[in-house]
Amino acid sequence: MNSYPSLSFQTRVPRGKRTASAVLGPEVDLTAGPLARASSSAPGTRSSPSPAAIQIDGSEGDGSQEPTVHGRRSSCRKHKHGHRSRAPLIGSWLPSTSEPSIWIAAGLGLLRVPGAEEEARARGPVPFQDFFGQRTIGMVCASTAPLAPLGTAAAHALYQDGLSRAAQVTDHSVVASTLAKRYAVGQALEAWLARLPPPFPQSLLAARPEDVLCFMQQHWVLHHGRSVVAGVDHPVASPQGVAGSLSHLLSTLFNTLGRSGPYNALTGIGNPCDSPAVRAYKRGYQQVLWQAGYQEVAAVPMVESKVLAPMAYLHQLARTARTVVKAISFFRDALLVEHAWLTANRGKEGGMLCLPDLHHADLTPIFPDGYSPGVGLVPHLVTIPTHGTKTNRRGRAYQAPVYFHQKPGDPVHCFVAHLWAYLQLCDLPGHPISHFLFRPALPTSRGFKEAPYSSSCFTKLIKRHLKALDMYGGETSHSFRRGTLQATAATSGRQAAALHGGIKTARVVSLYLHPTRHLGRVSPPSPV
Repeated sequence: MNSYPSLSFQTRVPRGKRTASAVLGPEVDLTAGPLARASSSAPGTRSSPSPAAIQIDGSEGDGSQEPTVHGRRSSCRKHKHGHRSRAPLIGSWLPSTSEPSIWIAAGLGLLRVPGAEEEARARGPVPFQDFFGQRTIGMVCASTAPLAPLGTAAAHALYQDGLSRAAQVTDHSVVASTLAKRYAVGQALEAWLARLPPPFPQSLLAARPEDVLCFMQQHWVLHHGRSVVAGVDHPVASPQGVAGSLSHLLSTLFNTLGRSGPYNALTGIGNPCDSPAVRAYKRGYQQVLWQAGYQEVAAVPMVESKVLAPMAYLHQLARTARTVVKAISFFRDALLVEHAWLTANRGKEGGMLCLPDLHHADLTPIFPDGYSPGVGLVPHLVTIPTHGTKTNRRGRAYQAPVYFHQKPGDPVHCFVAHLWAYLQLCDLPGHPISHFLFRPALPTSRGFKEAPYSSSCFTKLIKRHLKALDMYGGETSHSFRRGTLQATAATSGRQAAALHGGIKTARVVSLYLHPTRHLGRVSPPSPV
């Protein structure tokens, strides 16, 4: 039996009522057995409770005894008139035996008041008990029109069709690519377990944390890696990839199979990924790779030809779009591509650019009171990020300004002219810019969210548009930063590249300028 700290206290009960005792734990009748002595003590006296018991003693009379906990006087506070008010105790919420309630739920079991069951049975039902609940049930039953009963076959067909349609709806709660990855890792683990002989578990329904860890170490990290480690002749899975596969893909898959909650090694019930061993493996895997010289595979560097071609392509799509929202979206994509190439910013930083970030050459805001179509094209545009960058997370006052100059003789490559045309296009049809410049479209394609454009969305649009032009080579949103810095170093030197990217250490500059560090990303990973 579990041993709990002894806790004895007294509570006031109405005059003339019997002494009430209770024990935390399973259902226990205190009127008999060795624990009966706790409830048969004289009124007003205190008895020593058993280590596993909480004893409630109430005295007959006016119940004036002060409550005690572990034999000590409970804390009281004085009112302004000098009377002391007793602090509420654990047992102060217990009803008297005159109430209809017999069993009272407690944190560790049930409390039973001896004799109350017989009194309630002799008294009979209380008039108008649960009046409103019975009234609601009556209204629902009275207003429900009877339907023709279904046979067994028809009921099975009804549920089969209804649940199949519901499954199609629930699939849309997760991005299709994430769902595909979840099923892929589940299929790989199921196939790996099926190879094992008895008594090893041979399915996901019986897998243990030990099976998951063996699968990850002997199969998954060896076939799904793009990270380079010194002394290893093949890429291995990154710490982020291992943590994502365990915490998001496999763990969610086990939850959908009904294996939820922390894993219990004694009963075999629970989610195998929700266990101390798996959590320790994720932490240890990261430390092992860092000690071995782990470094992420770099992004494929962007080149200027893959910037100019999508810009021209997107401008053409904007001019021929059938809806205003589509035209704004294509123009937004072209601006994001152009801004990322000119600034060497990360995808998230470009997506968070907002209207208050736009300044004149003297660093005064261009739109201090929101966008106004009456503000003409400025010869010099300065952007100072409100939300900071990954390199500099401090406020706007500490950010380095970025200068853009108008190019009257080259409107095709003039970012300032493109931005002003974009702002006017957003304002005319009723989609004005209020804060964020680059906003994602609503699912209905009838407007835009007032939210920043995320780095993942930027990567997807790059992949989509480059594939449409048959130019995709594995580029991501970070490819712009790496490609721009390499182009700057080729024309102006390493120091200019470091200043352009806001990089302070020579080691990080070398990583960005390394000519072949991205080759592991271009080669596809091995099959499952």
